Amino acid sequence: MNAPRHQFQLNKRDGKLLGVCAGVADYTGIDAVWVRVGAVLTTIFVFSPLIVVYAVVGWLFKAESADAYLDDRARRFGQRANARPRRSVDELCARYRDADRRLAEFETVVTSRSASLSREIDALR
Repeated sequence: MNAPRHQFQLNKRDGKLLGVCAGVADYTGIDAVWVRVGAVLTTIFVFSPLIVVYAVVGWLFKAESADAYLDDRARRFGQRANARPRRSVDELCARYRDADRRLAEFETVVTSRSASLSREIDALR
């Protein structure tokens, strides 16, 4: 059986109370505001014991380490990659495709044999 991409962890850094909604947001790639709004609306209109479930999840799961996300860009990329891994890979490929093309052109110029350069070198001998 395949191992999960990562485990659910509480996000105390961005959390408002116990970090459960922020942890769910990190795990799913959904913005934390929408997770919180959904939790409140679900508690009010659908499933009022969600408060107890929230407290139990906050008690059972561990918080992420302090250096889990060094900067916000890496965190946002991790969320996008978790939500849509294929799209994230495609974005990375597109980002580096131009650099790869320019490097290939440079390599061609450096490694190719130039007729005029060969003549100049022969003339120096």
